[in-house]
Amino acid sequence: MSKQLALCWRYHAGNNALIWQIMFTESGLLVGQKRLVAEKKALFFALNETSGEVAVDDFVLMEHGEDSTIPAGEGWFTGIVTTRHALTYCYATAPESPEHLGMWAIDFREGKVVWSKAGASFVAHSKNAILAVATTFFAGFPERHFVLLEPTTGNEQPATLTIEQVNAIRAAAEPEEVRQGVMMPDLANELLLAAFPIITEHVGNKQLLCCELLTHGNWLIATLHYPSATPNCCDSYLAMWQGDTLRYHDYMEQAATRPLLNSVIVHNKHLFYIKAKNELCCLCLSTHHANHTDA
Repeated sequence: MSKQLALCWRYHAGNNALIWQIMFTESGLLVGQKRLVAEKKALFFALNETSGEVAVDDFVLMEHGEDSTIPAGEGWFTGIVTTRHALTYCYATAPESPEHLGMWAIDFREGKVVWSKAGASFVAHSKNAILAVATTFFAGFPERHFVLLEPTTGNEQPATLTIEQVNAIRAAAEPEEVRQGVMMPDLANELLLAAFPIITEHVGNKQLLCCELLTHGNWLIATLHYPSATPNCCDSYLAMWQGDTLRYHDYMEQAATRPLLNSVIVHNKHLFYIKAKNELCCLCLSTHHANHTDA
């Protein structure tokens, strides 16, 4: 009898919510944004990555100012741009423009804004600072220039940057998924699928719309997207093999209008996947810590 992986934890964002973004802090938090489309609300949440314990939920980003009671970006046009150490950096935009209207550094362990800076927009991380674009106004006209911000305070470092220095910082910056140690599946073509007969055997005669693949140690992780029994819809299905053994499988979405792509992430020997758009599920890939149930 094979041993099936059991979920470590699950987080439900709410019946009408969509889990929109996920990032990780070095303090062990998974931070995310959920969106309530009907209400046009964007809310933030933070969970202990290992236990799933909720640190913060339904956090609303407010306009700059310690006592502000006005939601930034009209409560909807907001997002997470990056993380560093224990802080999560968020942004807001205007409805008619994607330009960022400022930066907010949030410590979600306490659910508080550590600093915010109007007119600043994140560009890249350097070794000891954050490269940002700062917007100021002269005679009513916007002027933009690059600045280095101290990550924990938001204070500008007293340095005038040349374009060569800016380009060097940008060129040396790691992609966000590399910085955070995140792995995500890639879309697999027929040639790549042929290299994994265990998947083609699992699919059998079913029509496969597309497949995302990820290998991690001795794990093979596939998200398989099939036509649904419901006309003009599709089902998204997660299957995970350890060696030659199918250790976990679950429908991520059924009868959806489109495949549920980009909804699986591996970080720190944990796999996270979004189920039915509003539920975040966690599995442990570590041999020593994985929970099991008899299949």
